[in-house]
Order: sequence, then C-alpha cells, then structure tokens
Amino acid sequence: MFVANDSSTVVVDIGTETYKIGYSDNGTPTRFGSSANIKNNYTSPVQNSTIVDLSSYLNILKNNIPEDTSYLFVAENTFEPLETRSQILKFVMEENLCNSVLFMKSGLLDAFSYGRHNALVLSINGGSIQICTVVDGIITNRKMVNVGCLSLTKKFVRTPEESTTFMDSEYGRMAKEEFYADFKIFKTSRSREGDSSLEGIFKTSHSELLKALEMVKDVVNLLTEDKKDLLLSNVVIAGSGSCIPFIGFEVEKILNNLFKNYKTRIYLRESRFHTFSGGVVYSNIKTSKLFHISKLDYQEFGLSVLDRKNYAWTM
Repeated sequence: MFVANDSSTVVVDIGTETYKIGYSDNGTPTRFGSSANIKNNYTSPVQNSTIVDLSSYLNILKNNIPEDTSYLFVAENTFEPLETRSQILKFVMEENLCNSVLFMKSGLLDAFSYGRHNALVLSINGGSIQICTVVDGIITNRKMVNVGCLSLTKKFVRTPEESTTFMDSEYGRMAKEEFYADFKIFKTSRSREGDSSLEGIFKTSHSELLKALEMVKDVVNLLTEDKKDLLLSNVVIAGSGSCIPFIGFEVEKILNNLFKNYKTRIYLRESRFHTFSGGVVYSNIKTSKLFHISKLDYQEFGLSVLDRKNYAWTM
C-alpha cells in the first residue's frame, strides 16, 4: 500500500503499451506496467493512442492509484475525443477516487517535460506518431499517423525472421538469439559480417516512421514566420520512440531538408516517461490546483463543469 499526502498530486498516464502512475513529488512513476494484462485478456484498452475500451482503461486507473488520492492529474492523449473526458470525470467522482481532477493533453505535457511552453513536439508513442505545435502553452496545430513503436517493433523483429537467407547466416542466428536481451545489437556499431547490413535493416523497418516526419511541414506552415523560427529551434522528441537508435540524427536531417531557410535544433532525452514527467512539472506549479475540478464543482454543476472550466490548453 502507498499513501499520497494532502498536497501531492497523483499523475496518471495510460498509453497503448504501458501505464505510468505516481506522485508529483517523485520524478518517476510508482506504478509502471503493461496496459495489456490478464484482466483485459491481454488486449490494451488504448489503441493507436486513443481509448477503445473505456471499461478496461478505468479498471487500470482504479486499481493502481492510491486509495486516498486527493489531487488527480490525468494525461489525455492529444487526439482523445472530448466525450471520453466526461466519462472519466463521471467515473472518478462517482467512485470517490479523488477529491479533484485535472485533464491535460499529452502533447503539451511532452513539451513541459523539456521545460518548454513553445515547442515543436514529435511524440513517437507505442500506438502512434504525433506532431503538434505548442505556442505559449497551447496546442495550436496537430497531426497523427496510426503507426507507433509497437507495430514498428513487431515489423523490426519480423524482418530478420521472415528472411530465410538472412536467418541462415551466422549473424542472423546470433541477432535473433540476442535481440530480446539487448535491443541495441541493431546499431551499426555492433554489425558483423553477413549478407544484410544492420543499418539497412533498421532504415527499412522504420521507413514508415521517417516518412511520417514529412507531416511536420503541414503543421509548421500554418505558423507565422516568427513562430516558425521559434519552434524549429525548439524541436523536442518524446515518447518511447526517443530511444530508437539514430532517431535524433534522422529527424534533424529531414527537418534541415524541409526547412532550409531556418535553423533547426533538436532536443532529445531518451525516456519512456516524457508525458508523465510533464504532468509532474505542471503539478508542482503552485497555482496548478486552482484549475482542478473539485467534488463540490461536480456536485453543483455535474458534467457541465467541463464547459465552465473549458481552458484553452485542455482542448
């Protein structure tokens, strides 16, 4: 059993692959596990970064937050429909899971995790690749591709497995045996002689991810010139995809080709907890609790309280 104190906020981030739950006064989650477990028949309630099985999602939430949670902070996916928020609010209030709750979009939290309120955010998550522009703490434009690390990883594993010629090679056998022990064997720095280069396998397996980056142009071109310059010098890479070898180099190369008249700067910190960390950063701002929806708010206004507290950055 773990207990939250009166001032600590419990941050919740439930994604396609994993859930992260913990205190705002701690830099890492207290609870971390697979979103697909025996209770939901090993099927994640979140697919392509949006909730498809609300009941299973709420079960993960209920079974993993502290019993005496006071302030609850829910990280919403950037593309989650607004109707889902009202159903989560109703559940947490009627189940008495907390005294107050606040919702915030993941794209914004990813920017906050880098200490920025102006950023071009590239979120490479388990279920999707998302690109959004954050200007003065508000998401102004966004795009998404329904291809994420989960599908890319499966494809990455299948590539050598489905190639008979490759698997008959000495390197192929060793690569298959070592893959699950150390993902980084696929870096070219550890390549061995064989009939297929590691770099070639990597680039082929991740071609969909790299093509998705071209959407950046559509998003950035909606900005004014001064904002383009600002955001292209503050490009942050978030999500579990931040751990992909070469990803920072590839993103920088593509952006330099797309925006030759601008100076681009990439910020990359390998982590699976960017969204959670952004929730921690925001929750530790003293005024953050003023924006929470309390039990009294809900009792007085019901679900219409979401309209009354319809802040621009929650959209």
